[in-house]
Amino acid sequence: MNKIYFLIFTILLFSNYLIGQENKQNKSNDFKVGINIGPNHNSLRGGSFSEKYDSNINLFTGLSFEFKINENFSILTNVNYEVKSVKTEYTTTVGFLTDFQTVEIEDKTKFQYLNIPILARMYFGFENEFFVNGGFFYNKLLDIKNEMLNKENGENLSDLDFNELFNEDDIGISLGIGINFKINDKNTLSIELRDDLGLSNIGKFDFGGISPTKTNTFKLIANWSFGF
Repeated sequence: MNKIYFLIFTILLFSNYLIGQENKQNKSNDFKVGINIGPNHNSLRGGSFSEKYDSNINLFTGLSFEFKINENFSILTNVNYEVKSVKTEYTTTVGFLTDFQTVEIEDKTKFQYLNIPILARMYFGFENEFFVNGGFFYNKLLDIKNEMLNKENGENLSDLDFNELFNEDDIGISLGIGINFKINDKNTLSIELRDDLGLSNIGKFDFGGISPTKTNTFKLIANWSFGF
């Protein structure tokens, strides 16, 4: 967690420095804080582990921090808590010695991440109501849970700790496009479609084709922000 605290501290310190420089030059303070919420659609790609799972929809929430450099450009970061999950269904045989039975399994893997993107944003349009942003993101893995549920009786047949199979760090590029709805001089509502494309392998071992696994997450972000 020390890496996360250091990164957040660096972001806030840099933002404070920029605001100080603006104030020294008698320019208006365009620092904004906001609240993020919305659904995400997560999928995996890479080896045989990712191929057997289907994409799933979950929710995320967090905070946004934006510093406007000028009318058209700004620097943006978020601190989001994200749940990402994938699932599949199949039939398998379980039992001991001669006592075997065929059961239907719902196999679901849920990842919990702290998501921190660092983005450059450009505004455009008649009143700068549209924007695009790009940059990179860092995901810190908080926990993974895997459930292999017997669909007949709800029994969990999974006995693996998936936290031992995956890396804690996920790094990639982030691209988004959206629109602003100005409520008043201080408050803005925005809607953004963002794609976080993972570039690093999140799997530690080649067990079950896990090693080459990468993430890809589409987000529909509703953000309410207010300026200072």
